[in-house]
This record gives sequence, C-alpha cells and structure tokens, in this order.
Amino acid sequence: CLWCAYRGHREDVYDLCWSRSSATMLSASIDNTAILWDVAKGEPLKCFTDAQNYVQGVCIDPLDDFLATMSSDRCLRVYGAKSFKIMYNVSRLPQSTPAVLSSSPQPAPSKPVRMFAEGANTFFRRLTFSPDGALLVVPCGRHEGGNTTYVFARNNLSRPAAHLPGPQKTTTAVSFCPTLFQLRPHTTSPTAENHPPVLSLPYRMVFAVASLEQVLLYDTQEFVAIAAFSSMHFAPLTDVSWSACGSMLAVSSTDGYCTLVKFTEAELGIPYVAPPPEPNQITPVPKQTLPAPKQTTPV
Repeated sequence: CLWCAYRGHREDVYDLCWSRSSATMLSASIDNTAILWDVAKGEPLKCFTDAQNYVQGVCIDPLDDFLATMSSDRCLRVYGAKSFKIMYNVSRLPQSTPAVLSSSPQPAPSKPVRMFAEGANTFFRRLTFSPDGALLVVPCGRHEGGNTTYVFARNNLSRPAAHLPGPQKTTTAVSFCPTLFQLRPHTTSPTAENHPPVLSLPYRMVFAVASLEQVLLYDTQEFVAIAAFSSMHFAPLTDVSWSACGSMLAVSSTDGYCTLVKFTEAELGIPYVAPPPEPNQITPVPKQTLPAPKQTTPV
C-alpha cells in the first residue's frame, strides 16, 4: 500500500539516495533540481537549484557531512549537509592532475580541461560515497580523450585524487559493496605476487562501475579491475546495486531486464572484522557517586 507521496519535483525523478539513518532522502530530477526530504514528515528540507541542466545523480555522505549531485551540465556539486551551501563546485581538471592508477603515470594537461563527458548518451550519472565515507567515486569522466571514473578523497573534494582506467563506453553508475574485506597479503619478493595497498586503510572495499555496455569491479587496495561482466543486455546499462549482505549485484538496463550476479562465499574476499581496541585506548567509564539515602523517620 502507498505509505507516503513526496511531491515537489515538476518533472521525472532520475535518482534517489537514502541517508544512513533513513531520516532523510535526496532526489534528483530533470527539472534541474535536487530535493532533500524529511522522510517522516514527507516534506522538503531544501531544494537545490544550482544545476543548469538535468540532475542525473545524487548521494549522501554516510557520515552526514556532505550531499553531492551530478548533472548533465558536467558539474559535480558538493553541499554541506547542515548548511546546504555549496562547498565544492568541480567541473574542470586542474593542471596538476592525478595519474591514472596503473603502471605508467600520465602527463598532466597544459591547461584546465573539462572533467566530465558531454552528450554521453546516458540518462544517468550516479555517483556514490564509500561505506566508510573516505571516498567519493564519480562516473562519466573524461581524461586524455578517454573515458574514466574519478576518485575523490574525503579530505579534499575539490579535485580528484585519482582516476581509473576506463572502458570503451562512458561510465554511468557506481555502487560500493557494503561489506568490508581483509587486505590481500603482499610481499616485497620480486618473484611473488605483490599487492601493496594504495590507500592506508586496514581493509579494502569493492565497488562496481557500470558503463553503457559492461560492469567492472574494482577494489581500493589496487584500484585496478578485478572482474568484468559484459554481453548481459541488448541495450545500455542504467544502474548497479548491491544486496545488503554484499553477496549479490543487480544490474539494470533500458531493455527492461535486470541481471543478478551471485558471488560465492569468500569469492570477493574474507570479510574484515575490526580488531578490539588496545587496552590503553579504552576510555574508562567515569566513576559515579550514588546519592546518599534519604533519612526517614520511623513510624
């Protein structure tokens, strides 16, 4: 049954994102706006009208500090989740450009260039934060004449920290597996398989990037594709989403069908379990002084 109808957009809604607490929801529309909703009241908290064209992707920081939108005006906008003010407006690549995360570094462009594709033949630019909020991954990127997906670090959302080697077709959607995994072992031996971590994290995260014709799986230990799925649909892909347990990936397409990819136990890795805190890191509970008992007069 219909629980609530949220009315505020004047045109079709292209994307939705829930906050981690489910108290708020962010929606994107081709009326060039994004709306942050109070879920319980069914009322808009803020309507963002800065986009100059269709808003095709939205996401909410799991730590509730940022809201991010991506529109077909080729601009990434990051807002403060409490102030609702634009904190970062990213559309051009600065001269000091991060190298693609591969064996050969790429030269920086001589002047700032547009970062995101124009006329990409896609309805969606679905960006997302990582489950821990450390990364923001944005599709529909262009670099050195090729397709790419940009990775932003939380401590500096004004410019990308890296970009991923892209497929032949434009990337349209990104989705992180909700499960954190243990790092793969690495060694300094030149004859052994080496997996030094790219990020200084005690775990690795797996995420799916959908282009118009295939899905690539990456992880944050190396930022190289660890798997690829193609020839699944007869029409362009539109979205990817993980199950809550992280063992299934759903892929949708404009051909009207969805594909479910099932991963066996430990196929993506061994789930990460945070170690218990060191004894010197445990904060003792303050000693409480109980009030003295009241004096009573015997009857």
